[in-house]
Order: sequence, then structure tokens, then C-alpha cells
Amino acid sequence: MEALQPVSSPEPDFASIWRHLLATRYLALAGYIVLVWDSTLMLPRERQYIWSAPSSPLKWIYLVKKYTAILFLTFAMITEMRGMEGVIKSTTFCKAWFPIAILLGTISIAVGDGIVLKRVCILWENRRSVYITLFMVWAAGTTAALCLSIFAISKFTPDVTFDRDLNTCVPSNHIRLVSSAWGIPLIFDAAVMIMTCWNALDRPRQITTRLTMTLTKDGIIYFLIHSALRKVNTIIFLKVPLSMLLAGFYCSWALAVTFTSRLVINLRVVDVQNGADSLVRGRISPFDQTSSQTSSLDKIKIHREEEYEFM
Repeated sequence: MEALQPVSSPEPDFASIWRHLLATRYLALAGYIVLVWDSTLMLPRERQYIWSAPSSPLKWIYLVKKYTAILFLTFAMITEMRGMEGVIKSTTFCKAWFPIAILLGTISIAVGDGIVLKRVCILWENRRSVYITLFMVWAAGTTAALCLSIFAISKFTPDVTFDRDLNTCVPSNHIRLVSSAWGIPLIFDAAVMIMTCWNALDRPRQITTRLTMTLTKDGIIYFLIHSALRKVNTIIFLKVPLSMLLAGFYCSWALAVTFTSRLVINLRVVDVQNGADSLVRGRISPFDQTSSQTSSLDKIKIHREEEYEFM
């Protein structure tokens, strides 16, 4: 009997663990529903403005990133809501599931950050200094997040087990190391927010323009929610019981994909609908390569027009 004591004493009671698992499942489902609902609503615009855009690496990266996330989260919701029913119920499956989920989520969000980086650089007319600064911050943050995720995976994966009573995978306490992978990219969020605000102050636009409305409505919401999700997940991985550890992971991943997609699509809509004017002022969507083709004479003309507008 003494051999069983160390195993049972530190664990929460079954009812508490079950409530934690239910909270995790329904919070994840809420984020997934938002992603699917918003993707369905935005699909006509996405087909018209993204799918029909000129073929480029960035376009395909965006599409692969978005729909890979949707497919993976769909599978995750099926397994979470059915409690692994119909899936191979084994410790081997669990030891593969956690690393894949964490790495794919980290990479997906990092790719979304890269697309936002490109959009911010376009706002700055692809200035080399701005691009190098943001790229270095993004690359350093992404590399650190991936390295920390891999380190955490190497630590907790050997101890992952499958609990037949709860019908779910159970990680070890070392999974809390993933919190750093969520926290470090906050530096990139801060850098992007600073550069966006600096751009707005450097070249103010009329409050009624569609670009300003899009940046205000989707851009600021994106930065605030993205930063909040990173902070919440950092706290969750550090503080909550292991049975609730993934409460915010799937939800945050789904919401990050949702708001990144909405921001990119709406900026592309404004870019296309502005027509010739956007060619002069520079593309704001990352799906056109013509943004860097604006001549110096056009830039001088733009600057003078903006000065006239705000005299």
C-alpha cells in the first residue's frame, strides 16, 4: 500500500480533473467555432481577392498556413470532444500528438507574424532599415520560441501517458517550459505596434479613408488580441493545473489564425478597390509585388499631396 501513496496523494480528485478537461474542451471548441464561422463569412472575399491574386510565395504560404491550421484544429476538436474515441488509444499516440500540436501551433503563429511583418514594411514603402529591424526581431523571437518548444518537448515527451479512466493524454510538469515560447514573441508584437504607430504619425491620413478605417478596426484589434492571447497562454502554462494546461492553446491558435486572416483579407480588399490610387501610394497588401515600384517622383508627389491635405 505504501508504494501507491506517492502516486495518489499529490493528484487532484477525479471530479476536479474532469471539470478541467471539460473546460479545456469547450474553450477550445469556442475558438474553433469562431475560426470556422469567420472563415465561412470571409470565404467569398478570400476567393475574390486572395485566391485570384498573382501567384507568389507569400500567397501560397498564407493559404497553406491557414488551411493546415483549420484541418489540424478540426482533427483536434474531434479527438478532444470525443475523448480520443475512434483514435488509437495509446501512450505512443500521445507522445506524438503533443509535440506535433505544439510545434505546428508555434510555426503557424510565427508565419502569421511574418505576413504581418511584410504588411508593416509595405506601409513604410519597404524601407530597408525598417525591414531589417523587424525581420531581426521576428527571426530572433521565432528562433527562440522554436528552440524553447523543442527543448520543452524533449523534456516532457518521455513522461507523457494515456489515462484510460479519463480517456485523454496526460503530459508531465515539464510541459510548463512551453510558456517561454509564448512569452518571447511579445517583443515582436511590441516592435510591430511601435512601427505601425510611428508610420501613422509620420504620414497622417484622413480619418475617413478606407485604409485608416481598416488599420484602426482590424489592425489595432489584431495587435491587442494577439498580445493578450500570448500573455494569457504564458500565464496558463505557468500557473494552472496540468489538467487545464491546454485550455487556451487551441483557442488561442484558432483566434490567431482568424484575426491574421481577417487583417490580410481586408487590407487586400482596400488595396484592390483603391485601384490606380493604391499603385501611386504603394500597395498595402503583401500579395502584390508592385509596392516597391513607386518612383521617386511619385513619392514626392504623394508627400506634397498629403501635406496639402493636412495644412
